[in-house]
Amino acid sequence: MNMKLLIIFIFFIVMSEASALPCMTIEVQQKTIVKNEHVRLGDIAHISGGDQKFMQRLGALIISKAPLPGKTRSLTARYIRLRLKQADINIGQVKLVVPEKAIITRSSITISKEKIAGIVSAYIKKKFAGRGDEIILKSVVVQKDLLLPKGKVAYRIINKKQAGFSGCMAVYVDFTVDGYFHEKIRAIVDIETLANVVVAIRPLGRHKIITQADISVKRIDISKLQVNIISDPEKVIGRRTKRSIDPATVLRTDLVELPPIVKRGDVVTIIAEAGGMRITALGKVKKKGHKGERLKVINLNSKKVIYARVVDANTVRVTF
Repeated sequence: MNMKLLIIFIFFIVMSEASALPCMTIEVQQKTIVKNEHVRLGDIAHISGGDQKFMQRLGALIISKAPLPGKTRSLTARYIRLRLKQADINIGQVKLVVPEKAIITRSSITISKEKIAGIVSAYIKKKFAGRGDEIILKSVVVQKDLLLPKGKVAYRIINKKQAGFSGCMAVYVDFTVDGYFHEKIRAIVDIETLANVVVAIRPLGRHKIITQADISVKRIDISKLQVNIISDPEKVIGRRTKRSIDPATVLRTDLVELPPIVKRGDVVTIIAEAGGMRITALGKVKKKGHKGERLKVINLNSKKVIYARVVDANTVRVTF
C-alpha cells in the first residue's frame, strides 16, 4: 500500500471513530427546584454541544411528574436513559452525566392556618355588615397549614349550609393556583347571632288571646333556634295561641294564629255584587274562618254551597 492510500485509509478510520463519539452533552444537576407540575429535561440539566433545534427538543422533553409542593423525588441515570429512549433519542449520540441520584424539589408557598382563619373571619364579618342582627364570631379553627405550588393564588368561601351562617358549622375555603383547582380546606366556625325575640312571660293556655301583659322582648342568641321566630310584638298581640305555651318560650309563627271571627254554624249575610247590582241572602258557615279567608257557606234560600270571603263576624262576600 503506497503512502497516499495509507493516509486516506487512516483519515476514514479517524472520521468513523469521530462520528461514533457523542456529539451532545446532557449534564443533570444534583439538586433542582421546579415550579411546574411536570419536570422537563431542561429544568434539571444543562444541554450543550448539539444542534439548536435538537437541544430545544431535548429541553422540552417531559421526564417525570413533579412531586407535591414542598416534597422531593429522585431520578436515576437509568430512568433518565429510559425516558430518552422512549422519546426516540439516540443514546449513542448523547453523553449523559448524571449524579447517583438527581434530587428534585417542588417549590411551594405556605398558607398558615392563622391566615386561613383570618380569611374566613373577614368574609363572615363582611357578609353580615349592615344587618340588624348582632354577629359574634366566637372562634374559627383550622387544623393545619396549607402547602400550595408557587403561582397566583385565589380563593373562595363555600358555605354548604344554605340557610346562612349560624351556630357551629363547617366552612370551606377553595384555593386555586394560576386558575386551576388545587385544594379545599375546612374551617370550623362558631357564630353567635344576637337578635330581639318575643317571649311568653307566663303560661298561655290553648286559644288564649295574647295581650301586651303576656309577652316581653328579649335579646338572645338565635343561632340554634328555628327560622320562624317572631321579633316584633305587634305581630303577636291580638292573635291567639294554637296550643298551650310555657313561660320563657320564644314565640314562633307556628304557635300563634289570628282568632277566627266566624265559626261553624254561624248565620251570616251573603253579599254578591256584579254590574252595579247587589244581592243579599242569609247563609250558614261550614267551618271557622278568619277575616279575608275564603270558605264554604250554605245559601239558606237555595240550599246550595258557595265559596265566600269573610268580611267581618256577620258578613261574607261572593266575588265574581
